Amino acid sequence: MAKLVLNPITGSLDVVEPTRATVQDAAPTTAKGKMWLDTDEPVPDIYLRNDGDTGVGVYNFGDGGSNYSQFESDGTLAFHGNATVWDDMRVTPAGFDKVGIADPALVSYTPAGSIATYLYEFQKDDIAYFTVQMPHNYKVGEDIYVHVHWTPGPNGNEENGNTVGWKIDYSWASINGTFSAMATADCSDACDGTDHKHQMTPEAQITGTGKGISSMLICNIKRTDTGDDDTWVGTASGSLPLLLEVDFHYPIDTVGSRDRSAK
Repeated sequence: MAKLVLNPITGSLDVVEPTRATVQDAAPTTAKGKMWLDTDEPVPDIYLRNDGDTGVGVYNFGDGGSNYSQFESDGTLAFHGNATVWDDMRVTPAGFDKVGIADPALVSYTPAGSIATYLYEFQKDDIAYFTVQMPHNYKVGEDIYVHVHWTPGPNGNEENGNTVGWKIDYSWASINGTFSAMATADCSDACDGTDHKHQMTPEAQITGTGKGISSMLICNIKRTDTGDDDTWVGTASGSLPLLLEVDFHYPIDTVGSRDRSAK
């Protein structure tokens, strides 16, 4: 059936014909309280489901299967299956702690001969320290993935194919948990031969089993060679790899937590 819709631009009432999509009272299953927006596809593009028998329940928007966004009965929005999203938990070098021994040096960096700024360059065996807290939107118990952003600066051509042995030491504990012995994530990466290029290392997986929101990671960022994973040639200041940032990719299944201290 056609309907009248107010045109916000002209101020007139326009007659709008319905699209091919139709609203069905009965879903393809026998579950109660479902309303589906059907299309010509075998699987509906959008569905709205009330799982409660009393009219107060949860509402799902998705593919009709395991991939959907869900409004729970209290209005909380949660993501399931492929609706789960990812973000970076960022650690900028400005937040590093250093102890005065084997510290990375803060040096002037002039990208492609322009205005100067400052970045940290890492000699082999340089090390710095940082901590991070898992956000309240973290999908608890899931793995996270650490990687390093860096640049060869003006040395990309000279160091083409040579690797930088970026490593992240870490120990991860939930609130009231205990920190275990430090483990090491290998983020070694090869220079691809381009001066001043922003490179991102391969990711290293960190197991998140049993970890919750506000859990803490204590970490080191260092450059080491365990045999053949650091073949960078330059050793003088100005010929070293430059660090941009350390990031952790983590999955998100809610906008935040339902409580101040619990998911």
